[in-house]
Amino acid sequence: MIEEVLQIWNRKLKLPSKDQFAIERINDTNLFLTKDFEGKIGIIIENTLELPKNFSLKRFEFKYFKKLENKPKDAIHERCQLMLADKSVEPSFLIKILFGILECEDKRNITSRDLMEVITSLISTFDPEAQKRNEVIGVWGELFWLKEILSQPIRKEKKAKILRSWESDKIRMKIDMRFAYCKIAVEIKTTTTEERVHHISGLEQFLVPSGFKHLLFLSIRIIEDDAGMTCSELTNMIKSYLDDPELLTIFLDKIFIRGAKICNDIFYRFTPRDNNPLVFFDSKIFPLPSKLKGVTNLQWDQNFDLIKPILNKRLSKILSAL
Repeated sequence: MIEEVLQIWNRKLKLPSKDQFAIERINDTNLFLTKDFEGKIGIIIENTLELPKNFSLKRFEFKYFKKLENKPKDAIHERCQLMLADKSVEPSFLIKILFGILECEDKRNITSRDLMEVITSLISTFDPEAQKRNEVIGVWGELFWLKEILSQPIRKEKKAKILRSWESDKIRMKIDMRFAYCKIAVEIKTTTTEERVHHISGLEQFLVPSGFKHLLFLSIRIIEDDAGMTCSELTNMIKSYLDDPELLTIFLDKIFIRGAKICNDIFYRFTPRDNNPLVFFDSKIFPLPSKLKGVTNLQWDQNFDLIKPILNKRLSKILSAL
């Protein structure tokens, strides 16, 4: 199959005229292999919606056509999402994307969302820069919430308890913050997707820690923005609230555990998508995927928009204990 795909891209698809595309359908699907007049190769999905405007991938071009003419075959294809790769992209990456899409159950109705999900799952494997960005996104959300709670007029002792609740004293934890003094644990989830979709890295992330009353999920939707804040700026803002050497030492120790390089990143800038960026969910009400016998390291993506958040009145009561 791999050799067949490469044969189509390299030989069967002839260079079309300028601003045209050579197109070849993959049997019994709405997916096509394509080549443009410059020799760039890619794929086309027919009869689908357009990818989100903010979705991008380095060295790839995305275009959407309401109608796309296939002149050599005298055909018109409608509602087409195009993904075209720069010539510097390794064919192996395109093959993995293609095969990932073809794992869909309904191969005759592949969608742009299928394409986006496959790319998202593969990108960190092939693009170290994307992996770094994902790490920064996670840290950004944690620092953002620390900034929010530490900016309140609270005493030194309370600030010390809050800082000590972040990670552990020696290693990173599955659950980001454990406020042992009030028996509340908080797992912070940050996403750049329009929908509130978060990655869950194991069933244990849903287990209320022993001795705790609550495990909350804090969901933060952010967007990359030149006018936004970097992790470094958030870190410095938090430092400005720690007007005591002891507090600063605790914070610096935690940064070392979380990753000093990421916490002081100056490249990526984000801003919250929502006016009220801090949305909390109770872990107890989430439906969990069943775990098959012998299966370990179960992970999945969860759409939090399908779950009801904690209402303000109850949330205020819970968070007042922090």
